Amino acid sequence: ELVANLQKNIKGSQTEIARSLQAMRIPATGVPSDPALAAEFAQRSRVDLTTMLGDYGGADQVRLMADLYSRTGAPHKKGAFIKGASKAKLIGNAIYEVWQHALLTNPVSQMKNILGNIVSVFLSDIETAVAAGIGTARRAAGGEGGVTFSDLNAKVFGQTMSFMTALKASARSFATGTQSSKVDPAQGPGQRHVPAFSGEAFGATGATGTSIDVLGNAFTGGRVAFRALEFGDTFFKVLASQGKTWEQAMSAGRARGLKGEDLSDFIADFVNDPPQYALTRADAEAKYVSLQTDFDAAGKGFKAIQNIPGMRWMVPFLRTPYNSFKWSFIDRTPLGLFWGDTHRMLEAGGRERDEAIARISVGTSIAMTAVTLVMGGRITGGGAPNMQERATERRLGIQPYSLKVGDKYYSFIGLEPFASTLGIWADIGQIMASGHLKTEEDVGELFAAAIAGTAYNLTNKSFMQGFATFIEATSDPARYSKGMAENLIKSIVP
Repeated sequence: ELVANLQKNIKGSQTEIARSLQAMRIPATGVPSDPALAAEFAQRSRVDLTTMLGDYGGADQVRLMADLYSRTGAPHKKGAFIKGASKAKLIGNAIYEVWQHALLTNPVSQMKNILGNIVSVFLSDIETAVAAGIGTARRAAGGEGGVTFSDLNAKVFGQTMSFMTALKASARSFATGTQSSKVDPAQGPGQRHVPAFSGEAFGATGATGTSIDVLGNAFTGGRVAFRALEFGDTFFKVLASQGKTWEQAMSAGRARGLKGEDLSDFIADFVNDPPQYALTRADAEAKYVSLQTDFDAAGKGFKAIQNIPGMRWMVPFLRTPYNSFKWSFIDRTPLGLFWGDTHRMLEAGGRERDEAIARISVGTSIAMTAVTLVMGGRITGGGAPNMQERATERRLGIQPYSLKVGDKYYSFIGLEPFASTLGIWADIGQIMASGHLKTEEDVGELFAAAIAGTAYNLTNKSFMQGFATFIEATSDPARYSKGMAENLIKSIVP
C-alpha cells in the first residue's frame, strides 16, 4: 500500500511537470487563434511599441539614433556608441543620483508621500460613491447602466481584503531596493534601471566594481530614500488595483444578470484570473492614485525640457508634479469639461461619464469649502496679493497654506494632490476677500483671480522652485544667479 501511494504521487508529479514543460513550448509572442483575443493582443503590441518609441523621444529621434549608428564606421566605434555615456557623463549621473537622495532624505517628505497616497485612495472611494449616486438617480429616471453602490462596496471590500498582500508587496519592494517609480532615472529612457552610482553603470567588474558599489551605497545612504518612497507607493498601488479589480468583477457580474451564489462564483473567478482589460484598468487606477500615470502628449513635451543640458538639476522630478497638476487643476475643475482625461471620460459615456461628473463634483465641493473656510479665517492661501501685506501677515505669524486650529497653523503643503486643489482655491478666496477686486460679480476679474491663484500656487510648489528660480536668473542674472547657485549648493545637504 505504501509503495502504491508513493507511485501514485510520483506519477501525478510527472504528469504535472510534463504539462508545465509542454506549456513552455507555446511561443510567447504568438498571436492567439481567438479573433477577439488576437485583436486585443495586437492593440497591446501597438501600445507597447508606441510607448517604447515615445520613451526614446519619438520616431524621428529613433531614426536619428539609427542614422548616427550606421555612420560610426569601425566596429569598436559602434561598440562605443552602443555603450553610450562617456566617463564624465557617468560621473555626472552618479553625482545626480546622490543629490536626488539628498533631496528625499527628510522623513517629513516621506510622511507627506504616504499621507498624500492615503488622501488619494480616500477621495477615489468618495468619487465612486458620488458616481454611484449619479448612476442610481439616472436609473431611477428610466436610464440604464452606470456605477452602483454595489460597485462601491466591492471596491472597498477589495481594498480591505488586499491589506496584507499590499503590506507584503511593499516590504518586498523596500527589501529589494528597486528604483522608486516616482523618481525619473538618470539613465537613458527605455532601459532597465541600473543605479547610476554602481559598478554595473560604470561597466566595472571585480574589485573596482565592488568598490564603486560600496561607495554608491555609502553616499546614497543605502538608497533608503528611494526604498521608502517605493514602500509607500507600492502599498497604496496594490490597494487601488485590487479595489478596482473587485469593482470591475461586481460590475461585470451584475451586467450578466447574475445573483446569489452564481454572482459570488463569478466574482471569485474574475478576481482570481482577471481578463486583460481588467488588468489594464487596475494598473491605470494604481498609477493614477499614486500620481505615476504615463506622460501624455503634453507631458512628453515637458519631459523634453529635462533633456536640455543642466536642466535636470532645475527640474529633478517631473512625472509626479505633472500628474498632480492634472489631478488638481484640470481633472477636478470645470476645465475637465473641455480637456484632459475627465473630458475623455465624459465623451465615453456610461460608467466613465458618471465617474467624470463625480470628479468635477468633488473638486467643486472642495473649492467651495476652501473659499468658505478662507472667508472664515480657518485656512490660508499663499497670502495677500500685495507684497507689503504678505510681509505684514508673516510678521503676525500667519502661516501660508495652512489650517488654523485654535491659535496654531498646521501646513497642508505636500499632501499632493489634495494640497494643490485646496491651495489654489484658498488663493482665489484670499484674492476675492482682499478687496483688490473691484466687482466680485465681474467674470473677467474672477477669471483673472483664478489665473493668478493658479500661477502663484504652482510656482510656490517645492518641486517647481528650481525651475522658477532658473527663469528668474535668466531674466535678471545679476540679481538672481547668485541666489540660484546658493540654493543648489544648500540642496546637496541631506
